[in-house]
Amino acid sequence: MINMEEKYHWLSAKDEYVTLKHEGDKIVAFEKGGLLWIFNFHPNKSFEHYRIGTNYPYEHIIVLDTDEKRFAGKDRLRHGHENVFPIIKEPWSGRNNYIQVYIPSRVAMVLRPLFPEEKDQLLPKKSQ
Repeated sequence: MINMEEKYHWLSAKDEYVTLKHEGDKIVAFEKGGLLWIFNFHPNKSFEHYRIGTNYPYEHIIVLDTDEKRFAGKDRLRHGHENVFPIIKEPWSGRNNYIQVYIPSRVAMVLRPLFPEEKDQLLPKKSQ
């Protein structure tokens, strides 16, 4: 988290918006500091293709997740560190756009919008 603060300066950011609080699913999602934060507090329920509203009109990529091996996780979200989540430009949950993500139980993830000019520089090249 300290490295994330140094890179994104999210703690002092003034922009913040709670996108989703779902008591039954035990999901909380919010935007802060140019990042999209998603938490699944459910003890045993994971969600596929879960819609999360965002005002950032770009594809997203995971920059941190608590399921990474370095945190003794199962690394189920590795794909999202190297591949983008497409943006759907339709309103959802009070935001102008949404993405769909897999959210394992008891996992948090932080995503950031991937600006078009960054895409070729940050993503691994696909072999042809």
